[in-house]
Amino acid sequence: EGDYYQMTSDGSMKANVSAPSMPDFDMTFDMDMSGETKVDIQGARVYTKSQTSMEGVTTTTEAYIIGEDYYLKNEGGEWQKVTKEEAGDVSDQMDALKDLSSDSEYTLLEEQSVSGTDCYHYEVVMDEQALKDFTDSFSAAMQGSNQGDDFSDITVDSAKVEIWISKKDSRIVKSDMKIDKIAVKGTSQGVDLEMTITDVVISSVYSNWGEKVDLQAPI
Repeated sequence: EGDYYQMTSDGSMKANVSAPSMPDFDMTFDMDMSGETKVDIQGARVYTKSQTSMEGVTTTTEAYIIGEDYYLKNEGGEWQKVTKEEAGDVSDQMDALKDLSSDSEYTLLEEQSVSGTDCYHYEVVMDEQALKDFTDSFSAAMQGSNQGDDFSDITVDSAKVEIWISKKDSRIVKSDMKIDKIAVKGTSQGVDLEMTITDVVISSVYSNWGEKVDLQAPI
């Protein structure tokens, strides 16, 4: 049998967007995010449902990865088969902590209990390669299906992750990511944009390890 798990996530951030060629264009907003993910590791199958709330408007996106095939459904739309690039950061859900390389700096903190599970508790400071992997994923997520957009100029300051690992079976139980600042320069629909994202907090809880999930292509 393959290995399975489920994950729920919550996050928030603040953002400011400006356009150098449009002096009057300057927008600041708060964004809240939540999501649920089901994973079949051996079968290379993932389902994810995410909600993003901004300025009182909430949008929902669902996606499947079935082997090498990607399926996406945006708010109010129908299921579509898409490319990996169009799927954006959904394709990274197969390995939720892939950005934490062995060269990242780990610090063992005080042991804690999470939802009744005794855990080792670590703080991780991402190394240069881990930050590059993260920014590549972030760039792909921002671009999404807008293939004419380019958000490849990204700088991340002070990215830290805390992880809680079960003492019993070495499974990950929880992860928290905190980023002080993400600076983005890019182009969308032919307009140069500058974006500053601050106070990024993303918390994820992992559960139901080993409990089979049946994930099938939606179309």
